[in-house]
Amino acid sequence: MFRLVKSDRATLMIHLCVTLFVAYLVFLIGIQRTEYTVTCTAIAVVLHYVYLVAFFIMLAEGGVISLMVLRPLQKEDVVSFFLAASYGIPLIIVGISIGATQFRGYGNGHFCWLTVETGLFWAFAGPVLTIVATNMIITVLVLKQLFGVSTMAKKKDVEKIKWVKLCVLYG
Repeated sequence: MFRLVKSDRATLMIHLCVTLFVAYLVFLIGIQRTEYTVTCTAIAVVLHYVYLVAFFIMLAEGGVISLMVLRPLQKEDVVSFFLAASYGIPLIIVGISIGATQFRGYGNGHFCWLTVETGLFWAFAGPVLTIVATNMIITVLVLKQLFGVSTMAKKKDVEKIKWVKLCVLYG
């Protein structure tokens, strides 16, 4: 199936959709499964990993878009690198979190997620906030490039309208 997908962005979008589907499925099935501590901890670990993967894939999308706009002539295949990082970095974060806390903080009597009391929640919130800030910086750089004074001055009015429509559709 993936061989038929020709676009880098489409490949990333498929990975994001599958990851979010798994995350939502695990969330719906397991968030309230607090009766067994081991099961609750396992669900919390899986949710921590899968949601981090989703955010890292979103960062990868931002990276691909920025490379398309800021370096349009560069034709390297960066999607495989971005995907490896999107699955690998969350694995490292979750592994360090597990090692540092010995599974304490993964789930409690009310829900199977990261607890705020132990500070483990920052193993999720920290990377997510960093990704959001990075994607905001990427957005500013891409918009600056797209709507730069010299770039827009060279374009005809019809081309400017097309760019605005594209930004509204995909922004």
